Amino acid sequence: MCKRDLPRLRILDWIALRKQGVTIKLAPEDEAVIERLLNFERIERKKLPENLNAELRPYQREGYDWLAFLYEHRFGGCLADDMGLGKTLQAISLLAGLREGVIGSRTPDERRPHLIVVPPSLLFNWEHEIDKFAPNLKVCLYAGTNRQADFSAWDIVLTTYGIVRRDIETMKDVAFDAIIFDEAQTVKNIHAGMTAAARRLTASFKLALTGTPLENHIGEYYSIIDLSLPGLLGEYDEFRSRARSDSPDALNTALARTRPFVLRRTKDKVLKDLPPKTETDVYLELTEDQKALYTRTVEDVRGTVNDAYRNRTQAQAGIIALAAILKLRQICVSPRLVAKDWKTASPKTGFLIDNLRELLDEGHSALVFSQFTSFLDVLEPDLRDAEIGYLRLDGSTPVVKRKTLVQKFQSGDGPPVFLLSLKAGGKGLNLTRASYVFHLDPWWNPAVEDQASDRAHRIGQTQSVTITRVLMRHTIEEKMMELKRKKLALYKAVMEGAEGAGKGSSITKEDFEFLLE
Repeated sequence: MCKRDLPRLRILDWIALRKQGVTIKLAPEDEAVIERLLNFERIERKKLPENLNAELRPYQREGYDWLAFLYEHRFGGCLADDMGLGKTLQAISLLAGLREGVIGSRTPDERRPHLIVVPPSLLFNWEHEIDKFAPNLKVCLYAGTNRQADFSAWDIVLTTYGIVRRDIETMKDVAFDAIIFDEAQTVKNIHAGMTAAARRLTASFKLALTGTPLENHIGEYYSIIDLSLPGLLGEYDEFRSRARSDSPDALNTALARTRPFVLRRTKDKVLKDLPPKTETDVYLELTEDQKALYTRTVEDVRGTVNDAYRNRTQAQAGIIALAAILKLRQICVSPRLVAKDWKTASPKTGFLIDNLRELLDEGHSALVFSQFTSFLDVLEPDLRDAEIGYLRLDGSTPVVKRKTLVQKFQSGDGPPVFLLSLKAGGKGLNLTRASYVFHLDPWWNPAVEDQASDRAHRIGQTQSVTITRVLMRHTIEEKMMELKRKKLALYKAVMEGAEGAGKGSSITKEDFEFLLE
């Protein structure tokens, strides 16, 4: 489907005209499509693939039927189920159905390979899941230095966003059947080179998988939708203009066009048997030395931020301000991150070790997340001194080793504590051995933290999960929690269709002033 050839999407215009009282006569097949778009329950129930080694839960079976409907009518879609609900399994079920011919009408000679694009850390996870649920599918791992772009012998080509960007001049000429973009928020920036490359790939059907279709501003939602349904929301500049307008009606009308093509279910609605999740914010006090360092740094940062907003563009000033307040966040975690000769122990380290000792004595396992790999470096010797065994995974961990680490943790043969960087360990991994999750530093967006927490709180978990955020009182971390609530409101506005979805997109000068109060 290309930008200027959108005959199926005109159905949405016909629906809108009918709502305005305009009489439109359509062919029976078009009437049937409209009926199914407007009434999800009436989507045809498809036969499941015989070689699918999984028993789909009812909501997953509905997702499979929905994906089949979109594929057969050449729509794209965004499967935005809550983290841990099995988006990967639903997508594999679709591909298995296409392979066996229970979905679509292609003969074996007409079938083309499918492409799955993932972040590097998820290559082994997808390879494992396909082998587990649909072992008859032949998978080509398009990665490494000696990759060959001859995909004729394969059912599925599995690659990364980075490789798509590097090899786009070759890959753009391959006619894929279906393309699945996993963790589609990776290409949320419409202006980024990686996003531009992904948009040049061609296929009969494109599907975005993401539990967080919007993290910071409405433009990210546009980018993900336009990737799978080019042209549905019009041109980007026009969409952003509507989003920034004072009237929410224009934006809500545009967002309403996406409703039939975005499927989101939440755990509390569909997984009645999933153990409960308890979230707690624990506030600690700065030590006296830490407080003095923090106060001095606030004054330095305030001067840097004010100067940036006086003398730079809004975008430049925002980047400078974020870099400046990074030092404050590091001091909250551990002053050792900014002063290498700092001797006083961090309150967060002491709190974590005390809690881990108690949990391990009771036979529990835990995930420990931080955005700062430098803090994980600081934490490791303290854990060794406390005789607490651990594994560690961050952005520098080789892909092959990541697979081994996850298997070691999940099997129970490895240490009971897993140190993870928020970026590398916060998505795609199944770590249900853990029933406790610690976040040692807050991030701006709650959806990112939720995604990390759901490495433990997902299908397969048999214990209740306790999530603890460790925060410092009367610091930037306390203020960040307030800003996060604004981001959550924006996310809900888009996903639930509430008014105000275009408001409060990114961090403003007023936000920075609030953080430094």
